[in-house]
Amino acid sequence: MSRELALCYYLLKNQEQAMKFVKEGLSRYGDNEYLVDLWVQIALRKRDEEDALKALEILRLISEESYYYHHRASRVALSFGDIERAHEEADVAVSLVDELITKRKGFSPPLEVMVQLVHCKIRLGDPDNLDLAEKMLISLDKVEENVHDVGTGLWCQLRIARGDFRGAYKQLRDIRDKHTIFYWKLKRDALLGLVSLPDMPPSKREDYKRDISYLETRLQGARPEEFIPAEININDLLL
Repeated sequence: MSRELALCYYLLKNQEQAMKFVKEGLSRYGDNEYLVDLWVQIALRKRDEEDALKALEILRLISEESYYYHHRASRVALSFGDIERAHEEADVAVSLVDELITKRKGFSPPLEVMVQLVHCKIRLGDPDNLDLAEKMLISLDKVEENVHDVGTGLWCQLRIARGDFRGAYKQLRDIRDKHTIFYWKLKRDALLGLVSLPDMPPSKREDYKRDISYLETRLQGARPEEFIPAEININDLLL
């Protein structure tokens, strides 16, 4: 019950109550992987890096699947601005998943792990990593429908990183949920690129600038972890 209540309060963005039930569950049942992972995510929302790292270390010690620790460590590092560490951890997570695919019959690879590595490679922005991100995105396009917005968002992000602002802006129309921080940031970044183009008509440039101002208002107060693609099924990796 503590686990379910902790998740409910987390989804309601009531971090204090969520943490109350995380602590209650840990005191009753000992170190529970699901609850410790939720503790990490609560710490991220509170922007408490010290607490996030404390919980992350416990997760490292108790994780049944080591790839999951590295996946979560990547998201923590990225949330606090360490893109190099985030990329290293995400790369380890994907390598461990690849090993399990080979060794464990019927193992279903968690798509969140690949998504995180793609995002990190795009954020690094060098040509080699962008090319690798593209190859991984082609693979993601072949998987089930529930990654549609995540995959489309990453394609837009890749286009922006390569300077294809028109292509990114056009592809943004394919995203179904247009009420997320990740979507608003992508749209703002695409528009910032468009207004910088020398051949942009003045009237259109002014329209885009107004859109940028509106989006900047929507993005005020957004937490860094909200600029990362949402995990496809929150906490499903540990359910």
